[in-house]
Amino acid sequence: MDINSKIIIALIILAFAILSLKLALGINTNIKTGERFRQQLKVRLDNLPIIKMLDKRDIDINQYISRVPITEIEKHAHTCSVCSANKICEETLLKEKSFKSDFKFCHNNEDFEQIKKDEITSIEDDSL
Repeated sequence: MDINSKIIIALIILAFAILSLKLALGINTNIKTGERFRQQLKVRLDNLPIIKMLDKRDIDINQYISRVPITEIEKHAHTCSVCSANKICEETLLKEKSFKSDFKFCHNNEDFEQIKKDEITSIEDDSL
């Protein structure tokens, strides 16, 4: 192999190394940005009954924030913020014990039930 071939191979290896490094840094930055955004979203949710509703349903807020798509979370938050059943919601959330049937008024009810099922399925899958 002549010197020109060795130089070209070295440059290609260097280019791949630089590309790999930039890719790793980009992924790391994206992960950190996503975590910051999700924490800010959590702070926004703290002002809505949605946090208490998730807690009553035994849905871990951190799991909810990290696993549910942001578009879904924002849809839930919007639905909660414009909800006309906030009086019933407050009363239900203040009860010591709540039952599944107590949450039928909630416009996010079906989504939250599905999230709970998915959470249980995920836990069962992790234990296998």
